[in-house]
Amino acid sequence: MAQEGGAERRQHKRVTLDLPVFYRFRTSDPRLKIEKLTYQGMTRNLSEGGLLMSGPLPDLAWISPLLMSKILLDMTLELPGAARSIAVEGRAAWVEAKPGGLQDAMYGITFGTVARESKEALRAWIEARGS
Repeated sequence: MAQEGGAERRQHKRVTLDLPVFYRFRTSDPRLKIEKLTYQGMTRNLSEGGLLMSGPLPDLAWISPLLMSKILLDMTLELPGAARSIAVEGRAAWVEAKPGGLQDAMYGITFGTVARESKEALRAWIEARGS
């Protein structure tokens, strides 16, 4: 949501960076056929509340279920210098895929379920990097 002057209002501090992110698609809807494959994407920015990433989108028909949270993403972030990887559940706020470019979709992801330890580690890592 834009404020006056075009500035966006953010709840969390955001860090711009390119890091690998590993993710799997998951659904409880038996009509959606999702293989348990792990995909690799790249973050563009990261905050305590979510991330912007680019990465493969296996099927354009998944965009609507992603936006309706019928498909979720189980994500693993490997943060440089962090003691362990961070596991989060992601929900697509928006998805942009180019026709014929399923290997390079852009995702705006908000974090759903995050273990307390992972949330604290993520917060500390982001605060250590500034904005």
